[in-house]
Amino acid sequence: SVEHLPTECLYKYERARLLEASLAYEKSMLPDFFASPKGAPKLKSDFEKWRFCSVDSAAIISDPRWDFLFKDASDFSVPKQRKAFLHIGAPQMDGALIETALARDESILKDDQYFFFVSHDNLAPCVWSDDQRRKVAAEGGHDGANTTCPEYLLPHFHEFLSNATAADSDVVISDEWLSMPSSEMGLLKVLENFDPLIVLYYRRFVDWILISYYQSHLDAGVSTLESMNGQVRLVDFIRHVCSRLFASETNHPGKRLIDLPLTPDYTYQLWERYMDVPANEGNIEIVNFDDRPVVQSLLCDVLDAEKACKFELDRFEMNKSAKSPSESSVPKYVEMAMGLQWNNGVRSMKSFYKLADIYEEKMTARGLVEDDIPEECLSRAEMSMLHMVSLEYERILLPSHRDSSQGEENMRQHFAALVASGAFCSVDLDKMVHSMKWQFLFEPLDETLAL
Repeated sequence: SVEHLPTECLYKYERARLLEASLAYEKSMLPDFFASPKGAPKLKSDFEKWRFCSVDSAAIISDPRWDFLFKDASDFSVPKQRKAFLHIGAPQMDGALIETALARDESILKDDQYFFFVSHDNLAPCVWSDDQRRKVAAEGGHDGANTTCPEYLLPHFHEFLSNATAADSDVVISDEWLSMPSSEMGLLKVLENFDPLIVLYYRRFVDWILISYYQSHLDAGVSTLESMNGQVRLVDFIRHVCSRLFASETNHPGKRLIDLPLTPDYTYQLWERYMDVPANEGNIEIVNFDDRPVVQSLLCDVLDAEKACKFELDRFEMNKSAKSPSESSVPKYVEMAMGLQWNNGVRSMKSFYKLADIYEEKMTARGLVEDDIPEECLSRAEMSMLHMVSLEYERILLPSHRDSSQGEENMRQHFAALVASGAFCSVDLDKMVHSMKWQFLFEPLDETLAL
């Protein structure tokens, strides 16, 4: 019986100190009760009844008399903990490309013991907090899509998990909206018995901010341009996003550089949010966007899905693999059109591109080329801060580069190449407006462009 098990108890002096501390706490917090017969005397009496002992496991292991407890240990096995690979599709990380590839290879992934969750609706709204759903609704939705949780979706998701469990398979979930706040907590409530592995893609902050500007200009509508009051150029965008960073020495002394950019969707900020959930500790994998094509890195490196990886590599060799969008910068003529005509009746981005073509034709007629357009670039101090914070993000998110001089040198060379190419420069609109040389561009606007 349990009475025969060897025990290990607190020493006499340990018990005395424990009683002493218990009496001191009660005297401090309940002085009147402590002085009563039910106080200190009863505490001392009750204390004597406790043995403060535990089973001495070391004695059991070392004593041959207890070997019979372990004779069936070789037949004991711990049930396999199935994994849920959660690809958090951060903006500008080709999340849509990954989702499309996974859906295409759904049947192949099953052969590799992976179930991919496919649905016409996003899972993310089902795991958001009520406050987050209200906030998204108040902001007019997310890219015009449905941001509510359909009634059928959670039952469908739980059936999906059950099917994966029955097939002894792991699951893969990819959803760009899981990058939004409160997703990190809500996911834990719906994953049942699956162990989460959070997959986040990393790309250099300096590259991310450039592609973010390009994407923001594609998404911008007339109301957006008007709310920006004409501050629509790349340098305006970077100065807005990095306003606290660029003013850090005077306005934010003592603050960490990495906490200053206004970039809630960047990998670092997402990583920090997911790291705040204790269950995710040790369960977050950062994948370098630039190491290899994103679909390959997920299938071959993260999932180690043998068949799906081979299919993707074969497609790549035959040039049939899905590719990331190649264009990632806004043409100067378009930036010029947006900056000069944002409040002059132009009603769509398509019209800005038409106007950009007109500007180019007018300049060509006068023997002017794109290189003749006056530029305004970030200052040396601004570029230096941008370089510094990019390095710091990489040191944190890619620990293998932390002590690697090669990683830092690669970043330095990459940044220098961007500077040399004029990547941080925009059209100098003030110089154009106040120079007689460019007045020919301000002739009356064709009314058809306002449609």
